Amino acid sequence: MERRNRLHAIRNANWHRIARSADHITLGALAAMATVVPLVVASAGLADEAAHVRYGAEVAVGQGVARSYVIVNGGVVEEVGVALSEGAMHGLPQVDGHGAHPGHEGHGGRAGAEENHEAPPGHVEFVLAMPADHGTPFRFVGLDWNPLGHPPEGVYDAAHFDIHFYTISEAERNLIDPAHPDFARKASRVPDMAVAPDGYLPHHALEQGEPAMFTVPRMGLHWVNPAGAEFAGAPFTAAMLYGSWDGEFIFVEPMVARDFLLRDPDLSMPLSRPAKGYAPGVLRVYRDAVTSEYRIAIRDLETR
Repeated sequence: MERRNRLHAIRNANWHRIARSADHITLGALAAMATVVPLVVASAGLADEAAHVRYGAEVAVGQGVARSYVIVNGGVVEEVGVALSEGAMHGLPQVDGHGAHPGHEGHGGRAGAEENHEAPPGHVEFVLAMPADHGTPFRFVGLDWNPLGHPPEGVYDAAHFDIHFYTISEAERNLIDPAHPDFARKASRVPDMAVAPDGYLPHHALEQGEPAMFTVPRMGLHWVNPAGAEFAGAPFTAAMLYGSWDGEFIFVEPMVARDFLLRDPDLSMPLSRPAKGYAPGVLRVYRDAVTSEYRIAIRDLETR
């Protein structure tokens, strides 16, 4: 409770800082509006189809599978997401008494690890390839399972999935490493608030620390919306985060609690987005009526 009160106090202080920057944010957004365009798929044949679903390769998750997908409608990318089979909700790695999960080494879950420079205990990443000729700037998807949640403490503690849609390659992402000589310099280069999604703050600002201390290896610096209901004590269900590295936003990250998925939701959440780059305007979480897959998706995609 004390920590949550501290987060609320920090959030309120930062809202004043955001308000002082409002003119710059507005100008940045207006300048970007001149180049706002929907992403059109150039692949031959797709423009003539009313709707086309293209899937990436299946990857084993729990007792089922996960796969990326895109939905193209009239040649325009309508939806990008990850589909999880019903079995993927079950048999997922769990955390033992030592903060690790048997049979999964991963890059997190090490007992006694520094919180700010390690993935949370039990964290497992499943790398998903994007579909062939998907027509988006995304290079690959990191589907992360967090059985104990992750920081901020008391906010995202529920067992949940994080879906990182990266605009850099997996090899480039893997170079986000505290052992790399350029780590501190690149971590300190944080995107300007004028191009950040409206209302979002980088994790280090919430915790009043240095960016390098809150840049997660093989991920980046997370940006959160402290106006989300979960920051006010509501149970965490779904949220949208963004991630940056070396001065640029490099991923879009929907997060969804497992228990929420099991309730067969039909969620459409409006989003604020960066004033620069490729980003969604809506988060969708639903159960597909035809395939029975759980889908975590982003829609209303624009390049700014």
